Amino acid sequence: MDLSQARGTFPLSSSKLRNIRMRYQQRNRLCCGLLLTITLGVATTQSVANDPTQSTIVVKIQPRTGGSIQGPVVDYNDHGLVLMQAGVPYALAWKQLESGTAYTARRDLLAHTRGGWDKLSAQDHFNLGRFALEFNRQDLARADFNQTSALAKKQYEESIHHAWQQFREKRKRWKRARKSTHADRTSELSTKKIITDDASVVHGIGDDLDRAVHIAEAGFVHDTDEDIRARVRAAYLQYGEKVQEIMGSSVVFIETEHFLIWTDWPKRSRDQLIRWLEDMYSSLSKQFGVDDSTNIFLSKCPVFCWRSKARYQRFAQKFDGYDGKDSIGYTRSIESNGHVHMAFMRRGSEPADIDRLACTIVHEGTHAFLHRLYTTRLLPHWINEGAAEMTATVVLGRQCPAGGNATLLAKQYAKYNWPLGQFLQSVAPIDAHQYPLAQSIVSYLNTQSIKRWRALIKALKNGNTFSKALAHAYDGLNVKQLESGWREANADQAGS
Repeated sequence: MDLSQARGTFPLSSSKLRNIRMRYQQRNRLCCGLLLTITLGVATTQSVANDPTQSTIVVKIQPRTGGSIQGPVVDYNDHGLVLMQAGVPYALAWKQLESGTAYTARRDLLAHTRGGWDKLSAQDHFNLGRFALEFNRQDLARADFNQTSALAKKQYEESIHHAWQQFREKRKRWKRARKSTHADRTSELSTKKIITDDASVVHGIGDDLDRAVHIAEAGFVHDTDEDIRARVRAAYLQYGEKVQEIMGSSVVFIETEHFLIWTDWPKRSRDQLIRWLEDMYSSLSKQFGVDDSTNIFLSKCPVFCWRSKARYQRFAQKFDGYDGKDSIGYTRSIESNGHVHMAFMRRGSEPADIDRLACTIVHEGTHAFLHRLYTTRLLPHWINEGAAEMTATVVLGRQCPAGGNATLLAKQYAKYNWPLGQFLQSVAPIDAHQYPLAQSIVSYLNTQSIKRWRALIKALKNGNTFSKALAHAYDGLNVKQLESGWREANADQAGS
């Protein structure tokens, strides 16, 4: 999610925020309502001759982010599944689903593939048991392992023992980490000082910062001189002090090579945060050929991280005029003066929750970096979201499910020849279920030539349309040829 504006000051009141041109994407809330966005190229498949929904089963799944999706399954593998709801395809990793619905869907699909419940083999039950353990569903795992033993006890006895041993060791490591985090948090909270809100303190918080930031209007990115950077830095630090004053003394300040961080997270979580942010910055610098000594931000990028939804929403409402109820992170960027900052919250402590947080931080950090790259002009939304998902995949690997989702969805587009419509020509916001499609196309462009990929982004940031930027960067390539090449590249996946 990136809250962006064409003109304005930082921060804005809620009334001003409603009147500016804003990008608003619900990055972390899937399927809270279906939009049949034909103009963006999400096609229905009922009219396709080779309809993948005719020989499959209907499942209902619940993403960890809330809501539910129900429809026929188009395809699935060890990573996740693609299903169709009201003609709209959704690609989701198993780890993104609530445990019960993930297990039920996986079990039902396997039984459908085998031709019935009674056709499940010992290996099938063993695999289902291991799958259940990934979600800490020991009850389900025990039932499947018992069935495995009933079918082939001697063959699987050692494997079942090893599966339980691996699971217990993994949980012990997780519990130790959680206990360490809790102890650190308790120590910090014992010194917390509660400060009552004061409307006079909130009023005018952005004045000093706005004056400093607007000094830099003529000096974007690395052309900004050191005097301007110093003034912006001073304004950011003053702003951070006011955040600490309002949010409480448990908020600590951390400075890294490229970020100014204010957070009430415990130390272990802060260490993870710093690693994710700096790894993201390093990856993007390499991707776009930015020198290590160059800081892409006006000074350093402010980041605000909160331990609870209540505190996250409190910050978002008071400082950005945003309710924050449907996300765990957002990027606030201002096109007119180059400012950008980010805010995040922790939610849940299971490994899947930590992975989701890591993906969100790298995703939003990519938006912040791209906002400052070359110029502060906004990119087409599908490019921006696709690049953010691609970077999260590169930085976090298997920890982030985005890459697997993109591969699985692109396979279906190639196999069933689903149309893209005007997706590639659109500059409008896209929905979260379209992120995998955007990532697949962006990744294809990137792998064709990193030099051409950089040229494409630079041309877009200089104000060219996607068609013109594509032709300029890729030797006259047009949108139709891009789509054809992308489909061909995914054809092998579709045939597997």
